Amino acid sequence: MAKNETAAPVKAAPEAVYTREQVMSSQRYANRRDLVSVLLEDGKQYTLGMSESQVQTLLGAMETALPGTVLGYSDELAGLYRNNRDFFSQRWEEKAPGCTARK
Repeated sequence: MAKNETAAPVKAAPEAVYTREQVMSSQRYANRRDLVSVLLEDGKQYTLGMSESQVQTLLGAMETALPGTVLGYSDELAGLYRNNRDFFSQRWEEKAPGCTARK
């Protein structure tokens, strides 16, 4: 490159946008569909600019600030709630002593 020439500024690629339904159906948020369904609104588009470590930091802070709150979703947890409420309540009590699970 000649002395007076400058490189053209590199433009960042536009960040991908997703609908609420796309985010909810993604593998990345498979265990947090309940949280996503509450936080995101129908008809809006979202970017997924947070890194996985930032998401984990946020969830950790929420668990600290809201003891007894169960964050995330899994088929195992849903099945346990449907089929064995006593064991579900026992696991809940182990996670957050003094916070009772509703039956």
